[in-house]
Amino acid sequence: MLSSHGFAIVAIVALVLATGYVESYTRVMPPNFREIEETLPRADINYRLPNDTVPQHYDIVLNTRVDEGVRDFSGTVTIDLTVLVETNSIVLHARQLTFESATIQSSTGQSEALTFNYEPQREFLTLSRTVPFAKDTKWKLTVVYSGLLRSDNGGFYLTTYLDAQGRQSCVVLRVVSC
Repeated sequence: MLSSHGFAIVAIVALVLATGYVESYTRVMPPNFREIEETLPRADINYRLPNDTVPQHYDIVLNTRVDEGVRDFSGTVTIDLTVLVETNSIVLHARQLTFESATIQSSTGQSEALTFNYEPQREFLTLSRTVPFAKDTKWKLTVVYSGLLRSDNGGFYLTTYLDAQGRQSCVVLRVVSC
């Protein structure tokens, strides 16, 4: 068991070691760290979607031609959603896509085109119309888009593997990145 003097010595050694580590860490920082820091995402930017709507069901169709060596893909997502708060817009997360069209269909079957705007910093796709969506209404949202299969194992990407005979084969994977 450590005496009070022994405990004090251990505490001082721990403090010196910790201080030495902090000092060596700060010496390693690049001289242009402030410039790098300014390019990092800001903590005060809100990346959360608004709670104006809630999805009930998703239907996703993806079309690829990887068997022909083409990395382009197209897709359609149809989302059944409920409006919780009266709003003129529906906001979705989207990344590295080109948007072709967005339509909304009411529960009575009436459809209309929506305008869309993409905000790259937060990766928000905002779909809007002039007449607000009423609270407690149900809608069917359809977005048509296209993109390029990634090669960095993120998002919707193309990868390869060796089959039992040692031949290289392709597989398309969908990975949710946080």
